[in-house]
Amino acid sequence: MAIATIINLALWATWLAYWIVAARSAARGASFERRGSRLLHLGAALASLALLVFRPFHLELPGGAVVAAAGDLVTGLGLAFAIWARIHLGQRWSGRVEVKPGHRVVRSGPYAWVRHPIYAGILVAVAGSALVARELTAALAVVIMALAYLRKVRMEEAVLLQSFGPEYQAYQREVKALVPFIV
Repeated sequence: MAIATIINLALWATWLAYWIVAARSAARGASFERRGSRLLHLGAALASLALLVFRPFHLELPGGAVVAAAGDLVTGLGLAFAIWARIHLGQRWSGRVEVKPGHRVVRSGPYAWVRHPIYAGILVAVAGSALVARELTAALAVVIMALAYLRKVRMEEAVLLQSFGPEYQAYQREVKALVPFIV
């Protein structure tokens, strides 16, 4: 196994360990996401992961150690951005679409750059892992995760608009959803 792949797996393992520990401190709220919807999202994430790890079609793309190292850097930056956003939310974070007691529109930290920085960071990290994998199936993993997160963004935006109305509408006008200044 190449060193870049080992580094990439270590980055993801570190992120996952943090995510599991941090999830224990999150407050409970009123959930707006059904179990089937949550399972669909997790299924997309697992399908993406499977494509990145198992690379079923072996359609290798050009690039060598420099591309793989760049992929590790991109993965690390994406995961760091997601962790920053998770830390910034504190107890207001949830893996489900829900509104917590005392919930408010957060516009500082990474939320000043994009409305959904956790999703943006994870998408960047998956793209970085695809660079490390250097296979066509890895690009499919990025597409699957992007579609899963775009679906979840739509669900969250509907709940946030319902909960915060004009305040959230103003935030939508001023800050892009996933890519600063673009999308």
